[in-house]
Amino acid sequence: MRNEGLFRNNAIKAQANKLDGDVIVAQPVSATVLTSCLLAALAIAIVFWRALLLIVKKQFLAFCSLAQVSQGLLLPEME
Repeated sequence: MRNEGLFRNNAIKAQANKLDGDVIVAQPVSATVLTSCLLAALAIAIVFWRALLLIVKKQFLAFCSLAQVSQGLLLPEME
């Protein structure tokens, strides 16, 4: 397979004539950029998940302590 660009040269020239200027062909993003974006998104997701778990844990522990207090207040002591 020959090493060709994304578009044929004739098509680029024809489009350039229609636009009355130069045609800029978008280049694909490199693998390094894609990998770094993926790793950044993964790091953000992990930090968010850990923070969410910490908040849920604190809320659960607060609920449990309130439940224990309310159980002690509502139930009479057994002798």
